[in-house]
Amino acid sequence: MDPSCINLDLVLTYLDKVCSLDSSAEVSDGLYEPSFTYDAIAEYRTDVLLWKQIFQIQINDYILTDPQTNDVKYCLDSTGLDLLRQFICAYPLGEKAIVTNDTAIGKNRILLSPYANQCIDHDYVRYLARSLFNTEYATSLFLNRQPLIISVGNAVNQAWSEMFNLLKNVSDSGNSMNLLGSTGFKYLTDATTTTDNICRELYLQLISKTPERFQSLQNITTSQPLPLLAGDTISVRVTINPSVSQQTFGGPPIQPRRYIIKFILS
Repeated sequence: MDPSCINLDLVLTYLDKVCSLDSSAEVSDGLYEPSFTYDAIAEYRTDVLLWKQIFQIQINDYILTDPQTNDVKYCLDSTGLDLLRQFICAYPLGEKAIVTNDTAIGKNRILLSPYANQCIDHDYVRYLARSLFNTEYATSLFLNRQPLIISVGNAVNQAWSEMFNLLKNVSDSGNSMNLLGSTGFKYLTDATTTTDNICRELYLQLISKTPERFQSLQNITTSQPLPLLAGDTISVRVTINPSVSQQTFGGPPIQPRRYIIKFILS
């Protein structure tokens, strides 16, 4: 080859400059911290690994053939959801979620420990007693105290069943009209900004509060769990109304009692 035709790499060291961006990489517009108003908090322990199986994201900036690069895919794993449902069926929320001492009615003041019966179903029946007779210790006046307790548990179980159906509808096997992808891998993106994009809701709270957790993301093309840790909590709310046939014996109407159910990841 004629040496005069060989391409050369030429350098001008004099033209050496340093520049800085006038914008920094941002992962959150600000602290995202939605909240509930409530009357009581009930705690319920579950396995953090179960929740990590349910809530997953996929990052895909490096998949050049994907038309939705530079986006996050938010996935709810339906298998994990089914496992959570099985666990809660075995340990029902109304019977096993313990109302905290500082929000319970008729709370135990001995050794700062909850009553064995300081769960939602017993707490709400005490609430009815206090609403009707101005004392939570009047539950013995109810001829049907045990059926009332069961009724509260059934109501909470029904509320959870409806929550599960909402989760399932936006899962990888769901039917939400906003889901993208196909059977076996359905997901939502940032195009869905409403609160039914549940995985995104958790992602926004995590990324705005502790973005350093996302340093553990793997360089993989498949979905990976949100960086949830043992000790984190995920809260939902159940509002319990009295029966429409409930008499008040001349007193004011009984107001709804709002319970936050705080799933403690352990």
